[in-house]
Amino acid sequence: MEVRPVAPLLSLALAVALAGGCAQGRESAPVGPESAGPQRIILISLDTVRADHLGVYGYDRPTSPTIDHFAKSAVVFEDVVAQASSTLPSHASIFTSQIPRHHGASFTGKSALAEGLPTLAGRLRDAGYRTVAFTGGGQMDRRFGLDRGFDEYHESQRNQNFRHTVGLGLDWLRQHRQERVFLFLHTYQPHHPYTAVRDLPRFEMGYEGSLPPTISLDLLREINSGEREIDERDLQHIVNAYDADLRATDEGFRRLRRFLRRQRFFDEALVVLTSDHGEEFGEHGTVGWHGHTVYEELLRVPLIIKLPGNAHAGTRVRSSVRSLDIAPTILDYAGLPVPETFQGVSLRAHISGDAAAGDLPALSELDGVPDTVSYREGSWKLNEGRLFDLDADPLESRDVASAETVRAQELDRALEDWLDLRPPPSPEHVELESSTLEQLRALGYLTRDEQP
Repeated sequence: MEVRPVAPLLSLALAVALAGGCAQGRESAPVGPESAGPQRIILISLDTVRADHLGVYGYDRPTSPTIDHFAKSAVVFEDVVAQASSTLPSHASIFTSQIPRHHGASFTGKSALAEGLPTLAGRLRDAGYRTVAFTGGGQMDRRFGLDRGFDEYHESQRNQNFRHTVGLGLDWLRQHRQERVFLFLHTYQPHHPYTAVRDLPRFEMGYEGSLPPTISLDLLREINSGEREIDERDLQHIVNAYDADLRATDEGFRRLRRFLRRQRFFDEALVVLTSDHGEEFGEHGTVGWHGHTVYEELLRVPLIIKLPGNAHAGTRVRSSVRSLDIAPTILDYAGLPVPETFQGVSLRAHISGDAAAGDLPALSELDGVPDTVSYREGSWKLNEGRLFDLDADPLESRDVASAETVRAQELDRALEDWLDLRPPPSPEHVELESSTLEQLRALGYLTRDEQP
């Protein structure tokens, strides 16, 4: 394996973090309704999707035929790191291009997005876009501040499938077909519990174990607490159920893609598909769960960007990038300046193949546990003080900090420098309604008797 010099990479990493935002368009891009940009911008977040369970990322099972076909018209980023392993802080990072420590939105801490932070939706609305969101509620509740910048922010009161959510978005697009629009679609369909029994036969034949077709939250809690033992067949059955949910989600995306093509919206639109975090299937001790570590199975997410005119279709970007970079990239391709507060950069240079556009440093946090932070630069990752070489050890099982002392120290200093860029905001406590609490219980974020 090629060993890259540490110091130059870390100097670049710190410079990127301190600069916060991309230079492209910052000086000259117009502001306001007169600015140029695509007529339709659509951002899609499929909650709890591991990149390595999609065909376009090399998975050998038919979980995502529509997404795979969509990717042929788009740019695929092969190595994308989320800034948190749970829904609220990760989405807040996407919307604000800030790490969780700096944007302040925390489900565990029951705190909302810090006041005054520019958001992607707010910048687009200021530029003349009509902005709307259709979300699954729960940790996406507006009281956490995620509605900031949206003209309309809709929350499902129960966990709808993605096809239903897409239908709401399409009805809205029909009503606003003459306007410039930013549409955000979010679904919990791939999230536990895994319930897509109809699609399960695509991935499983002849299972003879004791687990039911539907993988409930109570069952996952029993398994992860040690109350119920499972074998390899049972684990594969749980993975099969998750894959079936992915396939059902892909059907919802097929409805959206077909509508855009029939309405002749597809070619000119800017369409971004991503996820907020992944899911663990036994890699580090739990099954069908997330939000408890910052290992790669929970941080590696898909990112597929279809540009207007299908520019750069078929391009695959191998450099490491972050969820932080989604908002700057959208604003850049909309012809809009990027706020100075944004800590991500536009990925335009990566898309165009600029040789200077290399790996970007990625900081990720565990919600509510300030000391559980990871910092990644290329294949090197510092995870709670342990150092891993992801090229040689993708499962993060061998701590090489004692053998790579200088490298570990350099990464640790860079991590601390990023955290210290600004003080954490004062928390703004959130009170949730009973309907939201029931949604959170249904998604496994609260037990039946637990109160936030």
